[in-house]
Amino acid sequence: MELLVETLAGATEFDGTAGRGLVTFSDLALPADLNTKPRILTISVDTGDTAITMPRIICQITRPGGVACARILIRDITVKNGFALAGCAIPVPREIVVGDVDGDQDLDLVIGNTIGTFGIVTSRLYFNDGLYTEALEKLSDLFRRNRKYSELDVARMLLWIYTSKGFYDAKGIVDVFEVLRERYPQLEIPFDKILVVGRAYRDIGEFERAYLVFRATIDASFIKDANVSAVLEDEGQFLGSIDYQEDLWREYPDTAQVTSAYFALSQALYQKAPKAHLLAEQARQLAIAKGEKPPKSSPTKVDMLTETIRLLSDFLTLYPTNPLADDAAFSIANAFLDLKQHGTVVTLCGQYSDRFADSKEFASGFRYMVALGHFWQRHHTEALTAARIVADGKSKDRDFARYIVGQIYHAEGKPGDAIQWYRKVADKYSDAKQAIDYFERKHIALEEVSIFRPGKPVELTLKYRNIKEASYQVYRVDLMKLYLREKNLSSITKVNLAGIKPLVEMTIQLGDGKDYVDKEKVARLALKDEGAYLVICRGDDLFASGLVLVTPLKIEVQEDVTSGR
Repeated sequence: MELLVETLAGATEFDGTAGRGLVTFSDLALPADLNTKPRILTISVDTGDTAITMPRIICQITRPGGVACARILIRDITVKNGFALAGCAIPVPREIVVGDVDGDQDLDLVIGNTIGTFGIVTSRLYFNDGLYTEALEKLSDLFRRNRKYSELDVARMLLWIYTSKGFYDAKGIVDVFEVLRERYPQLEIPFDKILVVGRAYRDIGEFERAYLVFRATIDASFIKDANVSAVLEDEGQFLGSIDYQEDLWREYPDTAQVTSAYFALSQALYQKAPKAHLLAEQARQLAIAKGEKPPKSSPTKVDMLTETIRLLSDFLTLYPTNPLADDAAFSIANAFLDLKQHGTVVTLCGQYSDRFADSKEFASGFRYMVALGHFWQRHHTEALTAARIVADGKSKDRDFARYIVGQIYHAEGKPGDAIQWYRKVADKYSDAKQAIDYFERKHIALEEVSIFRPGKPVELTLKYRNIKEASYQVYRVDLMKLYLREKNLSSITKVNLAGIKPLVEMTIQLGDGKDYVDKEKVARLALKDEGAYLVICRGDDLFASGLVLVTPLKIEVQEDVTSGR
């Protein structure tokens, strides 16, 4: 079998054979799978005592009208593909690589020495074939003599070899890992090999580095495994994802990443608790879709809140000094508040307030929760005492506390004090502004028609709110004439009385105008004669009117069921 290579180098002599750039190697045993699995072939070329120099040449497939060409003849079958000729001062024995060297699914030929391009190609082939001993010799030489040449590939292959069984070299591992870590952080290193890197740091006495490598490996492995939990949740198995994540937490050491994930687990469960009924329906639909029997029972909101409290209590017990401990304690208090166990909230937050007195985030929050727990139990005195401490401070919970103080006074029937505290947070809470508007609303009203018997005192009841004084004006009117003119008595209280002098005028004091509740006041009018009287009452800038009839007539109404009249 012959391997023929036609180049553009001009006439070249090998072993006394001259040809127009034609080099012939005879009797080469080429494997049948050469096109898919490259082989390294060693061949001796007799050039006497003289080294022949061949320029570096790249030849590509011939195009119509082109002059460059390349061909490889194997078993008299012409395979037209691109290949590379690489050479400098040709030593003997020569090495020739034949096969798909660059991975582009064609047949390549590389001629060159053991350094530069040829060195990395042959090393890669040895490495891919699992011939680590041969690859290590060439790669270590490349790494030592020309480190920047194909640095990523060389360092990666060396790290893979050094971390393999039988090739362990602690110093070599550290050297190539430092290069990869600093210059190629995007490279993904398998967990089994990165663990050997940690061992190498330990063996050379770099204990802190070893710890950092092991910890980073644990965190990365945990994150990778935790992704399964996200997949379960996406598939509608939220509660299953919670169980999986908790089991995973038990398998890993307590690194910051693992403990934070455990805390996040409790928060996820707490946030989903109000949607327990939706989760139950989702689980039922999933079981039906799989052809399984739906679960007989599903966790309720109370069950999920109880489980949240268990997780958070375990967190506080296992990690009492963790930076998230105060957050966990506050979450426990909120969960008990959702369960309406207000007495427990007061007790726990009293303890947490002392335990986490230095917490910048939650110290005031615990005191606020104490006030809230007392308030829901109607312990207004204790609630007010606890809330005032926070309300008078400058913490982030100050406005919450001010609002709850307003609510306490509101519940105690002290609207003036309630308004004072509501006003401090009216721009933040719409409920506070609405409460102020309700309390300060002004209102007066009279009965539309009042009937009195002659000789009986005429006493009108005025309904009012936040009015200081009321002024009455009473006019006598002729209902018959008024009806004939207006054709309707429905708007009798809106009659224009300009220029008419009132029969009776009087003013009565109602208070300071800060009642904040609905009140009534009876006014006696000096009306003795029979007739109809229009009463106009003015309170501050509000008006009310009513008709007073002084008459001996009595109206009786009887319903006719048959006719409906």
